[in-house]
Amino acid sequence: MDAFCSWSGGKDSCLAWYLALDEYDVTRFVTMMVDGEDDRDAGSYRELVRQQAHSAGMDLVQRRVTWETYETAFERVLKSVNEEYGVFGTVDVDADREWVESICDETGVTPVFPLWGREPTALYREFLDRGFEARVSKLDSTKIDERWLGQPLDETFLNDLLDRNLHPLGEGGEYHTVAVDGHRLRRGSTSNSSIRRRRATISSRCLK
Repeated sequence: MDAFCSWSGGKDSCLAWYLALDEYDVTRFVTMMVDGEDDRDAGSYRELVRQQAHSAGMDLVQRRVTWETYETAFERVLKSVNEEYGVFGTVDVDADREWVESICDETGVTPVFPLWGREPTALYREFLDRGFEARVSKLDSTKIDERWLGQPLDETFLNDLLDRNLHPLGEGGEYHTVAVDGHRLRRGSTSNSSIRRRRATISSRCLK
């Protein structure tokens, strides 16, 4: 069954893609970049995602949008792809899932949610246990110390999140990540400079 993956370049979309491979032939990443949030580093983010897609052997569709044009542009992309199924990294936010299901219903795509309903701390650890590596690329400094920028996800960071009563996967926008290694993502496919430059960028509706 052919599928695309809604791809932010971070841990959630990465784990969702990996888990979906057991049942689906995922052949394409779809990435939406939001003007006004990705502007400061649009070039490096675009290149970072291209590197990830190339490393993973995926076709790639990228679109630049505003929040006002996001939904229309996303619908247009979904209507243009050939895949019947779409893989999404939504974890436990009802509004996000409902939005995805609405768009997919309009475009004839069947949504797949490999992470949905799973315990967030267990998912965090599963990402690491599966051999993936991701680094913190953006954070809310009112909630998380800036020393974590650029640092890898590990048990120490997880414990810090839990001590602060924050969502382990950052579903409230507490932090974002970039996946740098694991499975078909080869170390070096995303450069350290790209990660550093991306620290204050990136927001995606389908994401983290």
